[in-house]
Amino acid sequence: MEIETICRYSLPVVTIVFNNGGIYKGTDINYSGGADPAPTVFVSNARYDRLIEAFGGKGHHVTDQQSLTKALTDALASGKPALINCVIDPKAGTESGHIGNLNVTTKIGPRK
Repeated sequence: MEIETICRYSLPVVTIVFNNGGIYKGTDINYSGGADPAPTVFVSNARYDRLIEAFGGKGHHVTDQQSLTKALTDALASGKPALINCVIDPKAGTESGHIGNLNVTTKIGPRK
């Protein structure tokens, strides 16, 4: 509901959703064998740009680099709440699954 807050206060915030259709990737298989989608898959073709429009902001739906450049330029120039729903390949943006690998390490060694 941060989008609603941004619109309520007319904040000049541009939100970009890199939409690959899911968490980690949008092509996960339900390994339980059931007909239900995997819990990491979101609604296919979700239009997050329409969410901000429901609250009075400006939504952009983009599927290529040129459209993203134009949408970002327009959104920043407007000074108004905007959301860019940037549709990417479902296999893009996959995290390694080892979130611990992102922890900062130092040269002085681990904490004791």
